[in-house]
Amino acid sequence: GSSFYTLSSCGDLYAHRVTPSALAGATASRITGDDMQGASESTGDMQGETVLERDMKSVEAAVSARDLKGAAEVVLNVVQRLRADSAGDSDEHPILRHADSIKRLCDLFKAKPRIKHTSWALPPAAVALSSGLLADSTSIAAESEPVTASDASPSAALKDFASDLAYVAYGLPPDFPLESTASRQPVVWQALEQLNMANLRIRLGRLVETADRAGDTGSVPTDADGRPLWKSIVDRERQIMQYAKAEPALFDARLLRAVVKLVLPHDCIAGLTLGLGICQAYLSNQRLHEQRGDAESESVSCTMLDALVHVLLFPTVFDTDTSAGSAADSSDSAMAARPVLVPNVQMVRERISECLAACPEAVFEMVRLEISIQETVLKGGEQKAVAEDIVRIVQRHAKSVRVLLENTGEPEQRMHIQIHAQYPATTTLSASAVRLYLNSLLSTRGYDEHLVNSQWWRVAPAAVPADAGHVIGSDIGWLSSFPLARMLNRQTASAIVPRMQRQIDVVLATIKKEPLGLEPRLYRDTLLKVARVTLLMRSDQHLSFVVDVASKNKETGETLTTRQTVSTAIDSSVLADAFDSIGSAFLMLLEALTRHSSHRDAFKRAASEALPLYESLSQLLESQRNVRDPTDMLKSRMMAVRKYLRKLEHYANGQQPSGQQ
Repeated sequence: GSSFYTLSSCGDLYAHRVTPSALAGATASRITGDDMQGASESTGDMQGETVLERDMKSVEAAVSARDLKGAAEVVLNVVQRLRADSAGDSDEHPILRHADSIKRLCDLFKAKPRIKHTSWALPPAAVALSSGLLADSTSIAAESEPVTASDASPSAALKDFASDLAYVAYGLPPDFPLESTASRQPVVWQALEQLNMANLRIRLGRLVETADRAGDTGSVPTDADGRPLWKSIVDRERQIMQYAKAEPALFDARLLRAVVKLVLPHDCIAGLTLGLGICQAYLSNQRLHEQRGDAESESVSCTMLDALVHVLLFPTVFDTDTSAGSAADSSDSAMAARPVLVPNVQMVRERISECLAACPEAVFEMVRLEISIQETVLKGGEQKAVAEDIVRIVQRHAKSVRVLLENTGEPEQRMHIQIHAQYPATTTLSASAVRLYLNSLLSTRGYDEHLVNSQWWRVAPAAVPADAGHVIGSDIGWLSSFPLARMLNRQTASAIVPRMQRQIDVVLATIKKEPLGLEPRLYRDTLLKVARVTLLMRSDQHLSFVVDVASKNKETGETLTTRQTVSTAIDSSVLADAFDSIGSAFLMLLEALTRHSSHRDAFKRAASEALPLYESLSQLLESQRNVRDPTDMLKSRMMAVRKYLRKLEHYANGQQPSGQQ
């Protein structure tokens, strides 16, 4: 209770203690059966009052008596029962059926601001004589400006006063120290958190329902004030992520997917950030339950987020490709003969779920990559600079995924999800990210990188017995089984291979005329590209396409179109010969640099030209050291590069080759 002291005119001091029992029943209850919609509990008395209604009235009386601790204890019990109420056949969350009850409890615990002199005003004299009431045109809590004399009327004053009185007289009084009370009494804080979570869950559910209804009209869904719903969600971003971690059973994955889906079309970065925060909340809960060894760890498993991840990374590498030119062409001799899987939504999400089961951290890293790429694209700039930034971002992401795969998840699962960390294009499930990365390689002339990355969309699916059922690594698990493969392989055959072949041919033609006629940088660049394609190709699969090639008649100037067959591969013998010829020419160039003078500066110049290639080739060989079961062809190629490195080493170290003084 509360103690008060009074001093009489005679000088007597009195102490008064007002206990909750003295205040019990001092206010009339506003709880009615209409507030109990959805209640399925048995009645508790002869008048048909339900247990829920009785508990609600108990909370109401306790708050009126300022017994917040007692009220909070009942609230925790009530909210727990409402969340567990499984009555009805609806798939909606039980808390949604008790929205009115939750709202009533929230009203009881609502903190009201202090009533200031600027938040109310007396009406004009004529009105004051008849009413003497508050004349603010809106609630006191809104602290609006006083109305003018012309706006006031007796009926408005009466209505405003009744509204204000009902507001301030129910629940906690204005300026009540709710926060300090909650800090002193943990049970009050817990009750407030439970009410806030339940209220947010109801609000989000209603936002999704409103958006679904507005979706039929094609308009942007808005709230009662005309504000877009997606902005309301962004405003609550931190709260949503916090509560998703605290109460994953209340904020289920299906709701969170719908919420994120509302934001993405209007603010991609905000939607992806919110989705990533939700993913991290689930991951944190899953790891915590695993450490404790809880049997309930499956209830917070990241595999439940397959639909959310599908939305965040859509379109994925498994989805049907709807881009121009992606449809099957009967002239694509190799691709037309290969069956292409057209998955439905369920199949795509099963595939995503397999990746989440193997290493959820790696999948969530893909969402981070999506955010980084989108930020880079939206920032804009010169095309080549943007392309270079995207290449760096994806390659940095691939390194992170490699570390995650090595340190988390089951080895056998990791092996079968078709993520090859050395090949950045395979380290994300986002088709948009894959395309932007490969297109950026084309813009930056990274033809070798494009070739070795896109090879995984050409590898033939593994043969799986018909009675084996759906397993990781079967046809559905191979990138070449999905529609995106057709578009990527066509790009490889029609754009990448011809350009890389042309670069090799130009260098070889120049060497044939004048072995020392090129800048050292061109030798190094071409040699490294050839070496990378030679060593990093893991499959001999190549596909052919028939494409239209435009050419101009030199005599008439007329443009002619012919159909040519192009391939996704450069013949291995052509690459081997190119490496030998260009490598020998580069050694001749280094030799010539050292012969200009016996001065040490000549060998320093040669070393500065040789060292970058030496280091790059050494790193390339080192990356192949852990290849499982290398083929005889790969061993032979590695031996050729190793022999060349031994010849290059003298120049790279700035040493004078034997025989020279």
